[in-house]
Amino acid sequence: MSALRLDVAYSPDYRKWLLGPDHPTNPRRAELAVQMLVLGLPQLGIGIDVIEPTPSTSETLCRVHAPGYVRNTLGGEHEEWSEWGVPRPDLGQIGALMCGGTELLARRILDGTTRYGFNPQGAKHHAHYNWAHGFCVFNDMALAARMFIDAGMKVGYLDFDVHHGDGVETLLQGEPAAVTASVHEGGIFPETGMESVPEAGVYNWPLAAESGDEVWLAAVTEAIERVQDTRPDVVLLAIGADAHETDPLSSLKVTEAGYLTAGRQIGELIRQLGSSVLMGGAGGYQPLTWTPRIWAGVVMEVLNGSQPVVSETPGFL
Repeated sequence: MSALRLDVAYSPDYRKWLLGPDHPTNPRRAELAVQMLVLGLPQLGIGIDVIEPTPSTSETLCRVHAPGYVRNTLGGEHEEWSEWGVPRPDLGQIGALMCGGTELLARRILDGTTRYGFNPQGAKHHAHYNWAHGFCVFNDMALAARMFIDAGMKVGYLDFDVHHGDGVETLLQGEPAAVTASVHEGGIFPETGMESVPEAGVYNWPLAAESGDEVWLAAVTEAIERVQDTRPDVVLLAIGADAHETDPLSSLKVTEAGYLTAGRQIGELIRQLGSSVLMGGAGGYQPLTWTPRIWAGVVMEVLNGSQPVVSETPGFL
């Protein structure tokens, strides 16, 4: 197996995350992204291990969420913050399983088993301390950040979902060992992220409607630079595919080529830092086409770009 290997957290039970027959978070996108990675990474000389996670426990979830909120969500009780509106304990448990995928990868990074992880049903970046938001109930990225920080590591969070990563920002704001950087369309859901707060480690790039590759990549480059400045031990990446030019939930005009360029830049960041990277799918609402393709493509570019540069200087006989 290649010395470079990606660990993927995936469970067939991810397919049970069904919020409705026509809901845009169709979990088929996660399955397809994993299939693309299984086929594509070996062609780059990169290994891949697909590992089935278990749900995060109540105790673990309470590291970033209110105990009452965790209890009610796992029990499926309906409250104002509910994402489904009726008692659905099955969805609460699947939410914990998806969070468990990111937790699994964080533990494998912490114990030195891997440096590269991807959870296609991860990056539930809108979930807050005591309420669900934007199809997100448990904030797996904030949990992973807390795990790394508690182990004495520094964390850089990069988010280029078209919707501002409000939950992660709120849960990490002011944490000395973390910085959050979000590139998103300004003025749309969740209508936050319009300003940066550098003294709290918070950076935002709210882009104008219809912005395309040039503007988006310039913002992504700046976000990478802010993260690089802090020299993190781990980079957390939310790969939102919903800034794509054909996604139905945004007006940004980012192309596949733009996404792949961003992936390469992040790979170079990982190589320069010598850090680990934990990635989550985040948003993307073309589940059978562009979303899994962009998720898989960005992951492959991150790994490919993070490989050591081989000198072209000829050797001596």
